[in-house]
Amino acid sequence: MPILYQGTAEFCGAASAAPAHLGARQPTLARAECRQAFFVGPIVRDSVTMRGKGYNFTERVRRVLARAREESLHFNHEYVGTEHMLLALIGQDEGVVAATLQNLGVDPAKIRKQVETIVQKGRAAPHDQDLPYTSRAKKVLELAMDEARQLNHNYVGTEHLLLGLLREERGIAAQVLNDAGVTTKTARAEIVRLLQGREGATQRTGGASAHEYHFASGPINVGRPVYNLNVSSAGDRTHSSVRAAVVQAEVSPTLAAGMERTALLAVEAATSGAQIIVFPETWLPGYPAWLDVCRDAGLWNHEPVKAVFERHAAESVDVAGEDGAALSRLAAEVGAVIVIGVVERVTRGPGRGTLFNSILIYSSDGKLLNHHRKLIPTYTERLVWGQGDTEGLRAVDTPVARVGGLLCWEHWMPLARQALHDSGEDIHAALWPTLLETHHIASRHYAFEGRCFVLAAGSLMRASSLPKELEPHSDRVQGSDDWVLRGGSAIIAPDGSYVVEPVYDTATILTAELDLGAVRREQMTLDVSGHYARRDCFDFRVTGARRQTPGVE
Repeated sequence: MPILYQGTAEFCGAASAAPAHLGARQPTLARAECRQAFFVGPIVRDSVTMRGKGYNFTERVRRVLARAREESLHFNHEYVGTEHMLLALIGQDEGVVAATLQNLGVDPAKIRKQVETIVQKGRAAPHDQDLPYTSRAKKVLELAMDEARQLNHNYVGTEHLLLGLLREERGIAAQVLNDAGVTTKTARAEIVRLLQGREGATQRTGGASAHEYHFASGPINVGRPVYNLNVSSAGDRTHSSVRAAVVQAEVSPTLAAGMERTALLAVEAATSGAQIIVFPETWLPGYPAWLDVCRDAGLWNHEPVKAVFERHAAESVDVAGEDGAALSRLAAEVGAVIVIGVVERVTRGPGRGTLFNSILIYSSDGKLLNHHRKLIPTYTERLVWGQGDTEGLRAVDTPVARVGGLLCWEHWMPLARQALHDSGEDIHAALWPTLLETHHIASRHYAFEGRCFVLAAGSLMRASSLPKELEPHSDRVQGSDDWVLRGGSAIIAPDGSYVVEPVYDTATILTAELDLGAVRREQMTLDVSGHYARRDCFDFRVTGARRQTPGVE
């Protein structure tokens, strides 16, 4: 998972001596700000997790923090302080902060001049470009997250950052803003007024249920990425390309935690330019690996197993309810197609007591394009999941390409494969709980047979995440740190070769630029739905009753 603070460093030399380049006007403050710094990487990580609660940093905040680093380099400083954040923040020409400062009579040019008077340039450029945050700058980020909590926002925007700068009263930024007549009280009042005046504001009002999530920023434009998709239409993609991402991470203990982690990872992938983001099979709320590695999982009327199933059902996804709506908002928020595997629960009507292994495809505008339930649960999975249907056994047009997907051992169902080949895929999402060698054989074969890119996604899970009610088999689990799901995600080209080799035992986001022209080039030699199909010799059709899929038109 992305982290913000990776370590600490004493970088100012003697703790009692202020750097000469900070000037004499604020020696005590300068010495205190530079005493201890917290590293954040070359620019800034895409999201943060503090005290177990995840918050998205909006793209605009990330740009501000990246600009703060540039401001620090401009001053030849060896750290990022509140003064650099302030200079970056006043450089924003749109958004809530820009409007707030303008309405409060702040002149950005005067702010910059005052900062430059207080903080002088260093003598030489820093050797290390990986600049740390000062302790006060770190405190500003913590205060910004606190402001987000107070406003019931599940994101950290520039308005929260401004309030954080003001609340860190001993920082240079707060002193400069106060001199300009801006206080925490006046800024907060103006921000609240602006937010309340925006149409469509979606602030939480409290009393949210356990399955109510708020990923979208609601009242303001969070600066979501706008991508040049280089795609003219659904039927004309010659020489077009798509940037794809496959998420490989550890599963979460609850659906709520999983939703938060999904949002963080989606933001991270979209920030790297991904236009389609694929998550593993049953990513939410996590694959029931206990079926394969724990004792007595198949015993009739076994109370510990029934308790585990009860929790598995309670943490599963209501596609037609708030869970599905949250995923829809997330796809729209990051501006990318999201393909995600879930354990689905039905809250009303037929099948209310049955769980399904499902794959959901959301468009970059948040629309649920396809909802496929796994046709046959594999082996022990039949203890907990029901059989799916053919309603979602198809590829769909998305803003980036024609996309389809299958779950796990459906890749060894020849007729299921043929149904998707006939439907036509540019990109196929192959969702697995984890990928063993045989799973890679199936995924690479699918890419070759279907002449499409395959995004193969697997999860990570340690033995420590197994249900406490059940005892692991000693011959399968030796310790709590053992991997029971090892990932193995990969990206595969239409000729069956690897674009990105499999990765095991590591949390990562695999990314690649997919040349969709390769799909057409490989179809010259093989098209199992066309010139290599021999319809005069074989007859194939998909049967089955149509299911009313909530949210799918």
